[in-house]
Amino acid sequence: MAILLLGWVLAGCTLDGKKNEPRISNESGVAIEIRWTGPIGDEVHYTNISPGQAVGVYEWPASCTPNNMVARTADGQELARTEKPLCPGDFWVIPPLGSPSPS
Repeated sequence: MAILLLGWVLAGCTLDGKKNEPRISNESGVAIEIRWTGPIGDEVHYTNISPGQAVGVYEWPASCTPNNMVARTADGQELARTEKPLCPGDFWVIPPLGSPSPS
């Protein structure tokens, strides 16, 4: 039991990071991954974010992400895209599948 509790606590630290970081909430109903192009052109991924899970973008707790972000299903279908980089304190909600895109 103690090992399970310790694993849960450590997993929470890895996913949640610092408190002021940008956060992403997956309300799509399917597992998603987040992609963006980094400052040197590398594509960065947060993978297998479960439905209903919220994660922190722990690489950028004190500054904005380098680019807009894209949420995709495991098979590559684009579900959502940010209009600007995420900054500390921002909260991006990936809407349920089939929701209309914001105008």
